[in-house]
Amino acid sequence: MNVIENTKVCGARLVLLGLAFSMMTTQLAFAKEDNASQCTNAAIERANNLFGVSEYGIAASDLTTCIKHRNNLKAVVAWNSAIIHPSNNGLQILNTRNLMNDWEQDYGMTSVQDYDVVVVAYGVGARWALSNVAYNQKFGTDNPSIDIVQSLIERGAKIYMCQNSMKGNGWKVDDLIDGVHMVPAGVTALVDFQYQGYTYIAP
Repeated sequence: MNVIENTKVCGARLVLLGLAFSMMTTQLAFAKEDNASQCTNAAIERANNLFGVSEYGIAASDLTTCIKHRNNLKAVVAWNSAIIHPSNNGLQILNTRNLMNDWEQDYGMTSVQDYDVVVVAYGVGARWALSNVAYNQKFGTDNPSIDIVQSLIERGAKIYMCQNSMKGNGWKVDDLIDGVHMVPAGVTALVDFQYQGYTYIAP
């Protein structure tokens, strides 16, 4: 075999090795994606406990793929409603907690490390970021959701109060729950966070 033929054979072998490596990498990627897209045991068990009865549909979780990605998730949640849940908590506050609970309890994710939740409170929903004293002065009662809001902050959620809403209501920095930050305009902040890669949620 001459040098030219030798070179062709070596080249062909390199091409074949490259193709084999590429196929193996692709298969591993698909396998990883398939594994990541499956419901965790915790998610299936919880769904079946909650909904595994005839009136809600039996084992509905078996028909879903749950969530495919469990890291680097970013959500910006709007608190712009004063709707109260029957538990006497703000509905949007409960939905924010439910989102974090689902990611952590069902999928084993960790706040800040695997996901990031930011909240923008504005309009009539700005009230949820108020201390008990400020809430009482405005609405005649303690903030019914203050315990949950404080727990969300402790768990890593970042909550931003709209300064336009503060000015419109005569609220000062000292009126905010400890750990609440501020943005000049809530609606503008929502757009800005979306440009930073956050998924917008208005629960």
